[in-house]
Amino acid sequence: MYNRKHLSIPPWTLPACLAICCAQSLCGQVYVNKEWERTSGLPDTLSWSATSFDINGNVIAVGNTQVAPGNPDILVVKMNDHGTVLWERTFGGPDNAQDYGVAAVTDQFGHIYVAGVVTSMTTLMDVAVLKYAPNGDLLWSRTFNGPGNLFDVPRA
Repeated sequence: MYNRKHLSIPPWTLPACLAICCAQSLCGQVYVNKEWERTSGLPDTLSWSATSFDINGNVIAVGNTQVAPGNPDILVVKMNDHGTVLWERTFGGPDNAQDYGVAAVTDQFGHIYVAGVVTSMTTLMDVAVLKYAPNGDLLWSRTFNGPGNLFDVPRA
């Protein structure tokens, strides 16, 4: 048979455990100093979807921005490690409808591959893949329409 005295927990145990856990948690936090911040595109209409780095440590940011006649286009921005914009490009689909950048990767040569969505009046949303040279020139673009002409959206 148990003796209840051996199972009793002193009332100060829970607050002491919480204090120790909180102290350990605070010691484990890492604070990051923001070195720079940049905004590209039109304010209040900008939506970043992805960032990537090229072989030189430059930042590639992909998203969308509002352009005339009022629909968003895919926005690709390349910045150096100090946040200086090296170049920015927009890409609009065939019907100048709503287009969105979703993901970006780079290869060992510094080429940038962007996956996005372009909207068409006949095929709704199609997957778009864009290839940019390191200097920002668009080398090629391809669109892919899935079965049923419905909403085809890439995922990263």
